[in-house]
Amino acid sequence: MREADNIKNVANIQYISYLGFIFYPKSSRYVGADWPKETLVSVPNAVQKVGVFVNESTENVISILQKYCLNIAQLHGEETPAQCDQIRAAGFGVWKAFSLDNNFDFEQLAAYAPHVDCFVFDAKGAHYGGNGHTFDWQVLKKYKLNTPFLLSGGLNPDNFGQAVTQAATLPQMVGLDLNSGFEHSPALKNTEALAAAFTTFSGQ
Repeated sequence: MREADNIKNVANIQYISYLGFIFYPKSSRYVGADWPKETLVSVPNAVQKVGVFVNESTENVISILQKYCLNIAQLHGEETPAQCDQIRAAGFGVWKAFSLDNNFDFEQLAAYAPHVDCFVFDAKGAHYGGNGHTFDWQVLKKYKLNTPFLLSGGLNPDNFGQAVTQAATLPQMVGLDLNSGFEHSPALKNTEALAAAFTTFSGQ
């Protein structure tokens, strides 16, 4: 997201706990180099603001988090556990994203677990994040660490309920990362679809 009115409307939807803003220039959802920080003034304190980065230098990540008063860095590149630690030491939360397929090696996550607050599990695709398709959620049964995770990748109004049901079988799963399946266009969220989905969620 990058438009002030859209951000305000999404932030006021019940059950929305986090808002993500993409600081990756190659993404169609990139907020832009000179994005005004005043765009975020309408976000209530109860909703945490997440900056999404791909292979950005640790110094730039921290600088952007500070400039926009963000709470969390979501890292989608080849960032190391040491980089995660440096960002946390600066006072920010860290979510590390991994792209999954049926052959994903969950053992590699053990090196990151002490250095992050949460994992984000997305579908493996040709690009970093935002590929718009799901992966076989059954593979998540192989995840044995205690670090919580968010489910991402291809979530939309048609499979939202199934994703919520999936959470009941996976105690480490603490939320859903909703992206292209709930957009009118890149970076413009469909507030009606989001509100309808969460109304359904509240009844489960």
